[in-house]
Amino acid sequence: TLLFRNSRVAVKVNGLDLYPSLKFSNYTVEHNLAEFNGFDVLKVVLLGENTTVEHYLAIKNEAPVLITWISVRPKYRAYLTDVSPLSSFETFIFRERIQILSKEYWVLPGHYQYGLTDKMYSPVLIRLSRKETSLDIVVSSLTSNTGKFTFIYTSENNPTTLGFYSLLSPDKVLIDEDHTFYSDKIIFLFGNNFNTLLTSYSNYVVTFNKAYNSTNLSYYTALRGWISWAYYYDKITSSSLEKEVSFIKDNLLEYGYKYIIIDDGWERRDTSYPAAFDWIQTKSSFGNLSRVISEAHKNNLRIIIWVAFTCYDYDSYLIKEKPNMFLMQNGDVFIENQHAYLNISSKEGKAYLENLFSFYKSIGIDGLTFDLATLQFIAPTVSLSSPEKNITSVFVFNRFLEVINELAEKYNLAIFLKGALEIPSLTKFPSLISSRVSWDVTYGSSDLSYLGGVIDSVLKTSFWLEPIIAPDPDALITGQYKNLLSNVWNAIQTNSTVIYYGDPYSRANLTLLKDYIVWDSAATPVESSWFEVPPTISVAIKHLSDYETIYGLLFINYENNARRLSISLTSLVNSLPPYVVFDPSSTSAFILHEPTLSIDLDKFTSKLIYIIPFKSSCPTVIEITGFANIKSISYFPNSTELHAILWSNDAANTSIRIFFSNRTLLDVYLNNQILSKTCYKVTKGISVVNLNLRKGLNEVRMHFTASGITNYSYEGDKMSRITSSLSKEYKAVTLNFLISFIFALLIALFIVFLK
Repeated sequence: TLLFRNSRVAVKVNGLDLYPSLKFSNYTVEHNLAEFNGFDVLKVVLLGENTTVEHYLAIKNEAPVLITWISVRPKYRAYLTDVSPLSSFETFIFRERIQILSKEYWVLPGHYQYGLTDKMYSPVLIRLSRKETSLDIVVSSLTSNTGKFTFIYTSENNPTTLGFYSLLSPDKVLIDEDHTFYSDKIIFLFGNNFNTLLTSYSNYVVTFNKAYNSTNLSYYTALRGWISWAYYYDKITSSSLEKEVSFIKDNLLEYGYKYIIIDDGWERRDTSYPAAFDWIQTKSSFGNLSRVISEAHKNNLRIIIWVAFTCYDYDSYLIKEKPNMFLMQNGDVFIENQHAYLNISSKEGKAYLENLFSFYKSIGIDGLTFDLATLQFIAPTVSLSSPEKNITSVFVFNRFLEVINELAEKYNLAIFLKGALEIPSLTKFPSLISSRVSWDVTYGSSDLSYLGGVIDSVLKTSFWLEPIIAPDPDALITGQYKNLLSNVWNAIQTNSTVIYYGDPYSRANLTLLKDYIVWDSAATPVESSWFEVPPTISVAIKHLSDYETIYGLLFINYENNARRLSISLTSLVNSLPPYVVFDPSSTSAFILHEPTLSIDLDKFTSKLIYIIPFKSSCPTVIEITGFANIKSISYFPNSTELHAILWSNDAANTSIRIFFSNRTLLDVYLNNQILSKTCYKVTKGISVVNLNLRKGLNEVRMHFTASGITNYSYEGDKMSRITSSLSKEYKAVTLNFLISFIFALLIALFIVFLK
């Protein structure tokens, strides 16, 4: 009530504000409409002199949610702009304590902006606080068929009305007489936890946009890759790529690295970024693209190439030979900054795109990644379009995705996006694999304030975007800020995230690249960290069937001095102490008997710590790396055996670390074959088992000692001596016990005989 008091609809018809002429006519309330199950839908009818406006408000009180939109039906042909289903909020609510963050114009890969600004883009997150109470609100576009929502905030001296608007200039729609226009829907979610609200938002987006699962999603998110841009920029050559292929084959293939992204630099370009001559010819210094593709495929690696094929050099032969494939102005190809732009709506433009897809498929390309600059054509397309055509920025964006998706499905190519105007548009096209969630990460990303924005966007977007499209945080780099970046990237790795690294073979840190957990839930900021840039504490979760849960705590110190960070574990893991605390960077573990964990961090560093509730009577699995999926896991105390069933999409390497108080491994069986002792070891009380899994189901059985051993530091060749000595000690103890027992029994019988 406080938020929406005196709020109203807004729409301009032929440039004039319609609201002052509207009169209330009637209202109706309907329950549980098809896609509004659980909602009460209020429809308010407002009549103008020549226009009817219907204002819809769908309300769900059970989990406070408001969805609102309007319809406009003019009696005569009219242009509509500045459409808002809710505007003119009571500004006094902002005199309370308010915290707010929103996205940049390019929602993806845009970063978060903090504080009130004149224009804010969805999703907008608002926290209203008064004394000890607070209210969290998430406001965002629920559909994106015609317009982009913008939150217009103004001061008392600014005449613009406060509210959420779409169809702002230059966007507009032309409505014929007695036709009805329906605006996009906007959603408001209320509660006290941004993580819950954003997760709910993504589920609503999927429901209201009839989302499809990507046809290639399981392949590219259940693997890792490599990208050329982070280190080579546009200086990439076929010979350097062949070295990278060889390095991945020899060192990382078995750990789930199965594709290579050839970024900008392969194509002939006569002018400037992002144009190319024809998006077929390679530049002379690049070398042989077909040879690189062949070498990659020979080693079971897929190839993705970078394109921005809506933009062309002004001197391309295509300008003369195929002028109708480009945007036109006054009968000539439109040229801006020596660039010509593809007309995706023209017959010739679509035909050339199909020619490109056919060519890429013929040379063995497996997928395409689209630079954000690919979408530069949107602005001139809107500005050059006929006033009689309903062309908005979002409409052109959606049309581009539709054309690309059709061709990608036809030629079986995966599509990696690097940006989006609005979130809901990403749900409708099954060939779209992922979307970037941050700006570039490269070896040139040395500005720490910039990197802070990258990490902030990655952690505050990835976890809720997953149901819509796989989040792509750009390149993981282990040769620069390695302790900062690798922990963040490893904390968001799930089966629905696209992760690829960007080191050249000469700088890659193999330890950091091999050891990573694939989480069930990506790292999510704790509530107290939501207005920190980046969040100091985030939590990832991995369930090991119903056996136990691993909590990954990501601590980040982004200050220019050392710092201690602390967190209460009791409510976080829903368990009382003790806990096993494992540091994967030092591979050390200890038992924490206190409810609070404190971590000391140097300036501009991060630490990823695993927390598992401790049970002394059974083994604690503290880490399982790679993409192996645990189907079941059980412990049998009578035989001290840990039994696990793992699923692997491909033949792959994984490792399991186990903490078992005063117990150690005796032997390990994989698919009924005993493993060589070189495949496992025990150090600092932690048993480590390395497994080469086959494709499909794998059975693992691990046997532990039945009694305590004090010396935990030995490796495979020492194990036989220790287990052998243990066996001898056990036999000696057993023999001595039997002799003593028989002697005592004889004495007892002798005493009885005397009596």
